Amino acid sequence: MKLLWAAMTFTILLFVGLGYFLSAQGQSPRPVENSLKMALYLIAGAIAALSLLLRSRMLSEGHIYDKLKEEVDPQGLATNRETGQIDQERLQTIKKLTPLEMKVIGLSGNYFTALILSLAMNEAIAMFGMLLAILEGRLEPIIPFAAAALALNLLVFPRFNQFVDRVMSKYPQAGRFSSSGF
Repeated sequence: MKLLWAAMTFTILLFVGLGYFLSAQGQSPRPVENSLKMALYLIAGAIAALSLLLRSRMLSEGHIYDKLKEEVDPQGLATNRETGQIDQERLQTIKKLTPLEMKVIGLSGNYFTALILSLAMNEAIAMFGMLLAILEGRLEPIIPFAAAALALNLLVFPRFNQFVDRVMSKYPQAGRFSSSGF
């Protein structure tokens, strides 16, 4: 997850570089309609809010609680999604886990999905800045977009171990009961 985070954060910096080279440096700036600028800022702001809201919703206590109530299938966790084959070694390792640990492993998909969606939306913000820089023919317009995207990426830095610790301390009873008893 941290490697993915680093790659997508680097992409934002790449957009700044592309904005620099594609903004026709040395030429006079081109005027862009204020309505277009305002639309790009509003869309980027809405995406930023949606990124934060989506992540907080997907990792909220209520959502986690609902997921913990679901029964976890150890074979499902050990199945390769591409081939459909069960990895027997992984299955044996999973069977050694406590029921709560299995449920928390099942939450990893939610955590990963929230991370990917947030990073993609943050990257879109930087792309809007790059677009504006290209349209105006100068680098400066990308800076607030890229800064916002980088700040948002710092907020979603993957801390899965802390997430697991929080879930396990908050819901220790989750592993003691079946999904119908939790």
